[in-house]
Amino acid sequence: MMAEQPNRELKRPNDNSLSSNNSRPDRISQNPNDDVIASLAMMPENRRARQVGEWETMRRRTFKHLL
Repeated sequence: MMAEQPNRELKRPNDNSLSSNNSRPDRISQNPNDDVIASLAMMPENRRARQVGEWETMRRRTFKHLL
C-alpha cells in the first residue's frame, strides 16, 4: 500500500489575526498605574520642582554666558 498524500486543498490558510504578537503585553497590563503617576506628576509640588529645575538651568546658562 502507498502512503496517503495529504490533500492540499483542505489545509487552512494562516490566519494572521490569531497569530498576532501575543508575547508583548498591552500597555494597560504593562503599567496599570499610569493614571496615578500622571496625576501625581501634575501635583503643585511636582510642578514647582520642575519649574525650579528649569530656572536653575537657565541661571547656569546665563551665568556661564556672562563669564
